[in-house]
Amino acid sequence: DPAVLKKYEKTDDATCSNWAAAEAVWITLTDLLKNIAGFVIYLALLSSLDPVLLIVVLVTAIIGFFISQRINQWGYRHREEESAYQTKLGYIADKAPQRALGKDIRVFGLRPWLRDVFDSTMRLYNDFIARREKVYLWADVVDVLLSMLRNGVAYVYLIAMALNQGLPAAVSTVLTQVEVDPQDPAFCHPTKPIGAFMTEEEAKAMVEQRSYTVMEDAGRGWRRVVASPKPKAIVELDTIATLVEAGQVVIACGGGGIPVVREEKHHLKGAPAVIDKDFAAGLLAESLGADWLIILTAVEKVAIRYRQPGETWLDRLTPAEAEAYAAAGEFAPGSMLPKVQAAARFARSAPGRVALITQLNRALDGMAGLTGTRIQA
Repeated sequence: DPAVLKKYEKTDDATCSNWAAAEAVWITLTDLLKNIAGFVIYLALLSSLDPVLLIVVLVTAIIGFFISQRINQWGYRHREEESAYQTKLGYIADKAPQRALGKDIRVFGLRPWLRDVFDSTMRLYNDFIARREKVYLWADVVDVLLSMLRNGVAYVYLIAMALNQGLPAAVSTVLTQVEVDPQDPAFCHPTKPIGAFMTEEEAKAMVEQRSYTVMEDAGRGWRRVVASPKPKAIVELDTIATLVEAGQVVIACGGGGIPVVREEKHHLKGAPAVIDKDFAAGLLAESLGADWLIILTAVEKVAIRYRQPGETWLDRLTPAEAEAYAAAGEFAPGSMLPKVQAAARFARSAPGRVALITQLNRALDGMAGLTGTRIQA
């Protein structure tokens, strides 16, 4: 029915012709509310601090709002230009393939003319897009700079306040000795490369002169190899525990700790070895009576069949399941294997203990159960 079609076209025009204006109004209101909300939050957080911070927050919020408004106004002012290009391109792309018009195009030789019209329209439309993106890019750069200014000033102020007013930020580093068993089987099979690369002749000389164990390292030269025994006890444990109870942030067992063996009359002697950092961290957490052991690495979760068909990321494991996967060779030695073994041992050591393996920047999310592999009995 022509009357119905005419009414349909009028309805379509009435509802679709104002979408740009409605979108501009909506975006402007959204940006305004966002800036107001951000200002209120900063005001609540910084109300007891320096008034300069409040001025910086207020000024950057106002500038940010006007920039967002300018962007929306630009898009609204040029809506008809953009719509004209899109309509023209859409008409050509939609009508040209039709059978009836295709015949006329061939009969009258309109193909070159039609291509020229399409290409010229596309060039104009691309120029319009380039102008629009320049405006948007400028606004994005200013927005980033304002955010850096606002957050940077607040961050610097808080650091200065911590330094000047003595806010608690105490950190202690303990040079840690870790006792190992001199009878550990690892001493019979050295595997950890250490030190500088040597030529084969230099390596043979070190074997003769110092009784070193050496091996070729991936075609890059020869290196000394030492044992990697399991840690037995943390020598400075009481010192570390005292610092923790005093509210200090303690850095201990760096690099796995200094390996030592206990001799007669409680003398300690350095051992030619490298202790795995994950096992040292697990022993330290266990000895301190910690509830959590968090091992941070380069991936969010532990995986079986890693980088193979059927790769599966694991959310939760029991110590028995973790040890079974380890025994099946699912984890790479020197990489994920010691992490899983240390986590399983810690989780098994006492009821309620939890070991978490996750990515460095996802520790809090992991503790909240949002990511990571959690090992718990």
